[in-house]
Amino acid sequence: MLVINKQESINSDFLGICVQSLLIAASLLFASSEDVYKYLIIVGINIIYIILKSFGTVRTIKLSPYILWVTVFNVFLFFYGFSTIYEGYSVLYHGLTIISAICIYINMWKRLYMIENYVEAFSVMSSIFIIVYLLIFEREMLISKWYLLVQGTSWYRIGDGIGINSNTIAMYLSIFTFFEVRRIFKCPSLWEKLLLTILLAAQAGTIFFTGSKKGLFLLLMAVFLIPVVVNKKKINIKGILVGAGATLIVIYLMLNIPILYNVMGHRIADMFETFGISTTLKTTSLVGSSTDLRIGMISEALEMFWQHPIFGGGWNKFAVKSGYGMYSHNNFTELLVSMGILGFLLFYGFYVYLFIKMILSNKTPIKKLNFVLIFSLLFIDATSINMYGSILDYLVLGIIYLYMMRDNQKNGLYFN
Repeated sequence: MLVINKQESINSDFLGICVQSLLIAASLLFASSEDVYKYLIIVGINIIYIILKSFGTVRTIKLSPYILWVTVFNVFLFFYGFSTIYEGYSVLYHGLTIISAICIYINMWKRLYMIENYVEAFSVMSSIFIIVYLLIFEREMLISKWYLLVQGTSWYRIGDGIGINSNTIAMYLSIFTFFEVRRIFKCPSLWEKLLLTILLAAQAGTIFFTGSKKGLFLLLMAVFLIPVVVNKKKINIKGILVGAGATLIVIYLMLNIPILYNVMGHRIADMFETFGISTTLKTTSLVGSSTDLRIGMISEALEMFWQHPIFGGGWNKFAVKSGYGMYSHNNFTELLVSMGILGFLLFYGFYVYLFIKMILSNKTPIKKLNFVLIFSLLFIDATSINMYGSILDYLVLGIIYLYMMRDNQKNGLYFN
């Protein structure tokens, strides 16, 4: 139980939004062993801020299912990681990401009465911090390699110049677009709509130049699904069909006009290849090489899982024993191979809990949004490892839980 005085607004807590947004940006930008101390300092600042802001506002606190799940799973993960063969697990960085997720959750929890606006403002500020950082610290590389970006040369992607994973950059920015697109359709101010559209265009450009197929797919999901879930009335089938038709036309043009293909079309083609769809006449196979590799990894991971189905074979077992020399690029199979059914159920048990709660709740726009967010996380988990070394799953699941909580609150600010 947490009881809060309803006193603050978004404007009055602008500092809090900046501090929390800086924290999420730091989890992306300061993940290396050389920069992790910067992340540690920012986490410390956030803890101090939360403590200072809690005086006179928080009267009672009760452990929530979200914090309980995060704590239990990561205590298990921490001790399990030390007792097995995993070599690349950074205890400090992963610990900081978990503390960050809990800090952000608590800060949003204290502002449950304005959670939707708070999350949207938080997403905007986090996106701005990330994009500005990339422009400042990768400007020399961007200036010297801009022609490679325009040509679509795959060996240079945004993030390469400063040692940040390009796919991770795209994942962060694309997740934030879900909340920003929703804000564009909600807010009454034309100026705010314009500014948010400009930011969205900057995010889309950054995602595009990372060369991340996953980022592009999530961006498309945000642009075309969020307007549907925002509407409180019945789904506009005609609008969906018109939007889908326009999208197909644009994609066709990008795949067939050379200039557009060099700028963006080849990335869309790569995204289709990931799903096994050939987009060029020269391709005789319907399955791209990256898809072949991932299918082979999944098949090998499932075979390894059956060797130790209950407790798993230990951290990094897939990379060490499979012959691929890398992790399986799939959170589901990585959990099964490393931690077995026990670890899999501990991690995805909270997904099941949220899903059941959503099924039983009333039909609202927030409920539809939560389904979209859950589906997006499952897509991310099917293409990357997120049980450690990433805050995204923990962050978004916390937001979904708070959205559900607020949606079920009809009177007052009594949290249960």
